Amino acid sequence: MDLTSERDWTTFIGFLPVPLFGRGQGERQFVMLNGSKGNFCLDVSGTSEGTEKASLAWSADVGHYVQVLSNEVNVVRWDRPNRPEKIPTSVVRDNLQRFQEYLSADQPARESSIVSHASSAFRRLRMALGSGVSGGDSLKAFLILLASAKEDASIQSLDLERWGLDSAAVEIVARVPRMEFEAVSLSLRRGKADYNLVPNFDLILRHAAGPLFQEAHYIALTNAYQMSLFDAPPPATIIERSEGIGVHFTPPSLARAIVEESLSHVDLRKAEITVFDPACGSGEFLKEALRQLHYNGFEGKINLIGWDISEPACYMTRFVLTWEKRGSADRIKTEISCVDALDGTEWPTDVDILLMNPPFMSWPNMTKYQQDKVKSILGILMQKRPDMASAFIVRAINSLKEEGVLGAVVPASFLESQSLERVREGFLTTLDLRLVAKLGSQKIFSRAIVDAAVTVGKKTATRNNIFKNLWADHNPDSNESAFRALRIARANNQGQLEKNGFSIYTRRQDSNTYINIAPKPEKSRRLAEKLSHLPRVGELFSVQQGTITGLNEAFVLDAPQYNSLPKKERQYFRPAIMNESIANSMILSNSFVFYPYVSGGIQLKEESEVRRAVPQYFQLYLQPFKQKLLTRARVTPDQWWRLSEYRAWQVNEVPKVVSTYFGDRGSFAFDREGKIVVVQGYGWSPKGGRSLTDEAGYAYAAFLASDVASVLLSFVSVHVGGGQWNLSKRYVEKMPIPNFFDDDATTSTIINDFGKAGRKISAGDQSALAEVNGLVATYLHVEI
Repeated sequence: MDLTSERDWTTFIGFLPVPLFGRGQGERQFVMLNGSKGNFCLDVSGTSEGTEKASLAWSADVGHYVQVLSNEVNVVRWDRPNRPEKIPTSVVRDNLQRFQEYLSADQPARESSIVSHASSAFRRLRMALGSGVSGGDSLKAFLILLASAKEDASIQSLDLERWGLDSAAVEIVARVPRMEFEAVSLSLRRGKADYNLVPNFDLILRHAAGPLFQEAHYIALTNAYQMSLFDAPPPATIIERSEGIGVHFTPPSLARAIVEESLSHVDLRKAEITVFDPACGSGEFLKEALRQLHYNGFEGKINLIGWDISEPACYMTRFVLTWEKRGSADRIKTEISCVDALDGTEWPTDVDILLMNPPFMSWPNMTKYQQDKVKSILGILMQKRPDMASAFIVRAINSLKEEGVLGAVVPASFLESQSLERVREGFLTTLDLRLVAKLGSQKIFSRAIVDAAVTVGKKTATRNNIFKNLWADHNPDSNESAFRALRIARANNQGQLEKNGFSIYTRRQDSNTYINIAPKPEKSRRLAEKLSHLPRVGELFSVQQGTITGLNEAFVLDAPQYNSLPKKERQYFRPAIMNESIANSMILSNSFVFYPYVSGGIQLKEESEVRRAVPQYFQLYLQPFKQKLLTRARVTPDQWWRLSEYRAWQVNEVPKVVSTYFGDRGSFAFDREGKIVVVQGYGWSPKGGRSLTDEAGYAYAAFLASDVASVLLSFVSVHVGGGQWNLSKRYVEKMPIPNFFDDDATTSTIINDFGKAGRKISAGDQSALAEVNGLVATYLHVEI
């Protein structure tokens, strides 16, 4: 390991080196980039001169400046500029992973970051402009502020063309009193006096523009001028456009990883490369592509084309790309246009690299106009209710030239949704899939809960038919760890990797791959393969959604409320499964639902009958909510007290397996008497005339509490946050499960053993879990 080689740092810890100043070949100062935290400046020039190290790290929006000298490594954290750490070179070299983990954990406060500092200046400028100036115009003024601060020049002397700006921006700034504008500019240029930090605008524009412009976009489109000068809401990365399209700005770390993977499949010996982003936002993909093309030694002509429906986004993209291409403008052409990519405008058809993070919008949330556009674009690929992103995918495929590469952020539903099977089939028929990644954390985009995935494919006649799969769990750090591991694997020619929180492996593409291309944890994939001889849940059980009350506060009572009712009224209630009603495979009798139903429908058909049968309940819970109950769909005024969906399958008291909506192993239980009404969850009723005996029911409760069940859930289901799995029918039906209904001589012993353990677990004996895992290992010959 050579600490003075930036590529060795990539090989061993998976960080991507980006030249700090971008001065060309031979530069020995870098920003080592991973994800949202732990990034640092790396100086391998070998000289110890210069006192501005903290300011350089602060301006580049990283936590530390790491300087490698012959005998020691100096580490400066930007909020501790006068207290550098000196670590022997041998200690860092021999403990590089621990050194990286230390830097990641030892981060300065974001409230004092360069993004926060520059955003505060923009808020002040926004307030000075007043409410009569639009958000888009205030952004233009902010760009003027940055340009003048960088040049340390008056507005009048700025070379607007050099900055990708126009005279309209100057006219907007003219609305701010000169003294106020100069005060804002001075405060921006002075930096953070308490830390002796002075901004380096070259580095701000080169390394901090992504998060800064995304935050500025948020400020611009809110009533920021009404904020206190001291208000500093956290950085935002989602804006709701006037057209109703959810815009999720691409985090720089994700854009970086997608560009890097995409470029690895491009022939960089060609004379010219065209890069297109049809939903470019603040230009993160285009900027990253330009930067990595430079770093990888591409010397040909570069065409950067960016479209976005948001004018402010286009301003920022032009500005940042104009700055980024300085010194190479003769061979770099940029074309940024305010365009709705789905409005019929012809997409370029000679694209070498198409990078995009298209709008994620579900079918019900689209306008009729948007739905019609999606239908028209999909044509014969149209099925059920597709996402808007699917239309972008179809157009992107057609936009690529032969040997072109598509790298895209897509909704996770694209990987396995039935409504997108035809689109996936077209995608895999046209493109040779190279990478598919399932990003488990729903916190990739600030201010938005999104299930996201990544696909990279190449339009080529020479197909590999083998693609990399990357799966990351719900932990926010797992995505970045997984992409770092992917970078290490590429540098070291490694194939399969499995670590805590993520899996990387290869998969062969065949004629049925399109049905489901979602990566799974490698451990779960191997386990499911080993248990493929078992029946699926859907073969043995009918998994059915529980009752929908329409207003739980009127129909579901807790134990004290239920017990306070007269005994004669309680007969119209049954125990209810809510999300908190099952814990460690035990049913907690703490909720009760009003359920006046018999075979054939509702028992209390007239309001007068309800008043007579449950007078106290009617007065305390039904009457006060009558107006709300009348507004429910599928409920008629003459029977406003009935449940929205009572689910006829729950009327007869038949033993069943029950589960919550979301959970893990232990979120299933055996309803021995069949009295329970599932409200927030699912009921498993035996199929094919089978009945659930006590032993079989408890046996299933035991198996579904096992470690193996948890791993199988990770194979068939998706995370919904907090480490919980979606336990709905569409997922759990695919899970392999033992057949405890067969009762031959061999199976009878297995059922009895599992049943005994299940009785213990259902009674609260958690020590029986070890017994269950032992039974799984013995009888199914698998263990975790």
